[in-house]
Amino acid sequence: MKKITYYLSIGVVTLMAACNAPEVEVADTSNARISFSKKDEKEARDAFAQILAKALVRKELRDFLKAKALEQFDEDYDILFHAQKNQIVTDNTTFFDILASYNSSKQDLIDITESLPKLTILIPELLNERYYNSAATWDTEHFIPKVAFFHINDDRHDVTAYDSKGKGHKIKAKGDPDELILVVKDNERIEVSDVSPSGLRVSSNKYTEKAQWDYLMTDNGRYYYYQSINFNKSKRSLRSQINKRAKLKAIGIDFNVGSDSPEYRSHLYRPEAPRGYAYYKTYYSNGQLMTNMSELFPGQLDYTVKDRIGFLRFLTDGKIQDISENWAEGNLELTGRVLIAGRVPESFTSRSFGNISFERLAAQFTVPGFAEQVESGWGSVCVPNTFWGCHTVNPYQDKFNEYRNNNTLFDNRGSSANSGIWLDWRGAEIFTWDAEDYGNKAILFVLEKDGNVTHTEERTWSVGLTAAPAKKDGSNLSFTGNIGGKSTVSWLDGDDNVFEQQIDYNGQYGAFKPPVSTGNTEFILRVY
Repeated sequence: MKKITYYLSIGVVTLMAACNAPEVEVADTSNARISFSKKDEKEARDAFAQILAKALVRKELRDFLKAKALEQFDEDYDILFHAQKNQIVTDNTTFFDILASYNSSKQDLIDITESLPKLTILIPELLNERYYNSAATWDTEHFIPKVAFFHINDDRHDVTAYDSKGKGHKIKAKGDPDELILVVKDNERIEVSDVSPSGLRVSSNKYTEKAQWDYLMTDNGRYYYYQSINFNKSKRSLRSQINKRAKLKAIGIDFNVGSDSPEYRSHLYRPEAPRGYAYYKTYYSNGQLMTNMSELFPGQLDYTVKDRIGFLRFLTDGKIQDISENWAEGNLELTGRVLIAGRVPESFTSRSFGNISFERLAAQFTVPGFAEQVESGWGSVCVPNTFWGCHTVNPYQDKFNEYRNNNTLFDNRGSSANSGIWLDWRGAEIFTWDAEDYGNKAILFVLEKDGNVTHTEERTWSVGLTAAPAKKDGSNLSFTGNIGGKSTVSWLDGDDNVFEQQIDYNGQYGAFKPPVSTGNTEFILRVY
């Protein structure tokens, strides 16, 4: 059984919070074990796709899958099979029973599905210039979709999709197809372990990190955990959203940061090293170090302040294609790691930060010129109309409006600062930059999550440290000393690199400052 190795490790008992779990029906509340013969995962996905394709002749099953996908328990149109397999579809017949009736034996289906603990059915959003298909638009009364299977380590130009008669069809992996196709895959937001919640702790070093996984359910003796920060709607409380909006209003929720915002004051008081003011509230006046006593925590490190990624955009179509791989993947999930250093080599380390999930099309709208292309009519289609022959609709324009209304995208076109369209990533708290402990440089990694096998690499690098280590008032930020060390970076095989970027303590930041350019992407670095 695969252990959770990315964020989780086995250790001394500390109970993980299980409240606020997604609204997923638990398939097996007991620890009863079902015996099965392990199958090759790729062959198992292929076989399951064929069985599901045949079973989709049942309209009640199509209705069931559509309804479950629209619940978006993980913010994508996913159906976690082992959470839904025992649910009644019709006439006391379960989802599993319907599938078993289209296979040679029930035990064979058990072998197939138990070999795939993270087995997921995705109903992807598919858009091209002529068609828009999704779970929401699926006409279950008349349309029986094909079913494709996706294997994470495959580097394929074609995807095989099966129809209800079991015939395979080759479909291009790049470019969205004209019709709705269901996808059999693993769920990237779920981890499975044989360690119970009572025996689980979050892996960490000497620095405290927030728990990133919560218990979801138990099935066949396996414990399921889901990523709880940003990926799952269930973790969002009304109170946290109200507090977030209130705080953002104070610091400036867009690029037009006012003179009363912390970022503006930091650059006004300490232009040569604005973090010195942001974190310590110290500045120089006529060569003398001064402390603004009207601020909170004057002269001391303010641990409530953090470096953050505020907004992100893609500059090329190619980069989106690189990280999205193909239409069978579903939403894009970005996750960050920050490499930090310190006085002694043992303190060189890395931490995770800021998960975000969004649709591929949302990323496409951030590429300069694409929104204007859509607004000029690209993607419009004529829908037949009984009275007028047809009427024109543009699903791309509808999606663009949706993204702006739900704050997935921030439309900053026409602004004097950072004009364009940006993905909103205000929740990406990176870390509190203690200049004494961490020195003058940090490295940011942002990856698109796809993988399923942990991979690690070491980065050897050096940072400058303060000349007077005992000072914590920010008065000595010349970083005259240097120290080198190694940071271990962990990710999953199959994850795609979005960017790797070094940032400097004394560098500029803020929504009103130029973005950090990584070549194929840009992001707004903020400190508040």
